[in-house]
Amino acid sequence: MEFQQIIEAAKSEVLKILGSNASADDVKKATIYLTNAQYGISLEAPAKQLVPYLPTWAQSIPREVIATGNAHTYKRITKVSITGKSTAAEGTRGNAASITADAPSVAFGIISSGVFDVSLEAEKAAGTFDDLLARATTNALLLGQRNEAAHILGGTVTALGACTTIAVVDGGATPVTTFTAIPYYVNIKALTGPAMQKAIIAGACSLPATTTYVMSPVLANVDQTDGWGVEGTQATVTPTATHSLLVTWDPNPKAAGYGVFLGTTTGIANLKLIGVTNQCHVVLGEVANASSDVAVTGDTSADANDFIGFIGLINASGSGAYLKNVGAALSAAVGNGIPEIDTALGSVYNSALGIDDIDLIMGTQTRAAITRKLGSGSATTLLRLGLPVGPENTFAGGAFANKYVHPITGRLLNLVTDPTLFDGVILGKANSIPYPMAEVPAPLKMWLSYDWLNLTYAVVNPKREYENRMRGGLAVYLPPSCFELYNIWN
Repeated sequence: MEFQQIIEAAKSEVLKILGSNASADDVKKATIYLTNAQYGISLEAPAKQLVPYLPTWAQSIPREVIATGNAHTYKRITKVSITGKSTAAEGTRGNAASITADAPSVAFGIISSGVFDVSLEAEKAAGTFDDLLARATTNALLLGQRNEAAHILGGTVTALGACTTIAVVDGGATPVTTFTAIPYYVNIKALTGPAMQKAIIAGACSLPATTTYVMSPVLANVDQTDGWGVEGTQATVTPTATHSLLVTWDPNPKAAGYGVFLGTTTGIANLKLIGVTNQCHVVLGEVANASSDVAVTGDTSADANDFIGFIGLINASGSGAYLKNVGAALSAAVGNGIPEIDTALGSVYNSALGIDDIDLIMGTQTRAAITRKLGSGSATTLLRLGLPVGPENTFAGGAFANKYVHPITGRLLNLVTDPTLFDGVILGKANSIPYPMAEVPAPLKMWLSYDWLNLTYAVVNPKREYENRMRGGLAVYLPPSCFELYNIWN
């Protein structure tokens, strides 16, 4: 086939997908790949309509597509300070503010919704009453944005490595368990954001019934082949019969979560997954189920096709972000706030010169703990509920904290729940920078070589195959405007 014939055939196929109202001008917006029989249609418009599927904190991150390249270098400000005197004699130079900055590079990664297909028979049978391709593309775009959110949070390029100082001891008589007086072996693996998201969706998180995190074994089929760090040095204990096991380990600041493995035979290949968590202090109350997942040995967390997420970027050496290993439960509220959160907000305000527009991002269990602590002081309950009675004598009970008062400025801050952060982590992300001459476009920004595209592959068997994908990476321009409180015990 001649070159021009190929072009015309490709245009014809694109017009069919775009619909009866499409024109040749719309085809110009599509990317044509002649070498491998693909063509890509920009999904920028529908992606903007679907963007609420991203967590609310990620929706505010600006996105910019650049013409070409595999990476983007940007100016990262890690410290703002004034050295020397702030006065000067007439006719002499004064001392300027000192900005400590470097120029890291955002290496682009590719996030995909996976390849999906629409059979020619189904497409023909649907006729004009149901656009199967449009529906499949929309569903895949939703899936792709969900995947992207996990990478923005906790994507990694290099391996997370092994968790250290893993320990297990007799946890005492509460709660009563089914453990017997034999040796039990425990190991821990660190997880990336995408791996944590998949594990939570698969049901690998057990909700604690009380304020103490007692993990119950899961039955889920959890994919350990992507995003799981290497096993650490196993720990063992022989508890008193019916006593629980208390497991602790040192946090890995770049991890988005951890997998806990338990067994009665030594060796990682003999241990089974109890569940996943974000905190490094859990109580085990039951043995693993017979059908629970056996641990996959080795490290699957390194991914050269990924980009580094928010957690990894603010934990990078010299970032200047406020990082705190809490290593305990959050303190009781003092006055109107929780001490650990107030300290982090105060540190950001002071080191980033007055930034107070910050989202507090956390998981479901931490959000519930904050509601409990803000609703009760050290001695008495702070809330008194006046519950209006509705039709048929019904009423809504309970209270929910959806804002947090900044301890310095009094600004109301959003409390944002991210399902990937199940428990044990609070992230602070600035939404704006109050000094316009800082040469910083935003606290965070997504740089892309292309935003979401719909790729159409050559017809294989009696079906069309498609894929949605984007290529880019995250930049944190002002890490001192962000913080992380991690290893918060429930």
